[in-house]
Amino acid sequence: MPIIDPIYLYLIEVLHNLDAVNHIVFGVLVFIVISGCCMYTIDDYTREAINTNKSIVAVVLTAFMVSLLIAVLVPTKDAMYKMLIASYVTTDNIQIVNDAIKTNLQDYLNMLGETVKNLR
Repeated sequence: MPIIDPIYLYLIEVLHNLDAVNHIVFGVLVFIVISGCCMYTIDDYTREAINTNKSIVAVVLTAFMVSLLIAVLVPTKDAMYKMLIASYVTTDNIQIVNDAIKTNLQDYLNMLGETVKNLR
């Protein structure tokens, strides 16, 4: 049985890929929102078109806000790995590893000492 379930590693990759796609979508939405705001203040025809199509503007602004939240709240791949590792590192686990290393080190030293004795 693996120490870390492989599904977590897969989910980290999936979230990272979704975040990468979201960055592209966010960039496009930023361009649309900024250009729409500029055109709204400059051009009367655009102002009328935006006022008549408020549902489309609401959808674009909602998508912009959702994309912004995803960009801000989804952690980086590195941070996700750190959180995963931190969830497995506890004082009990560190103590178990420390005891295992001490036991194995003592066994290796004993074998080394016996090997030196046998060589003489």
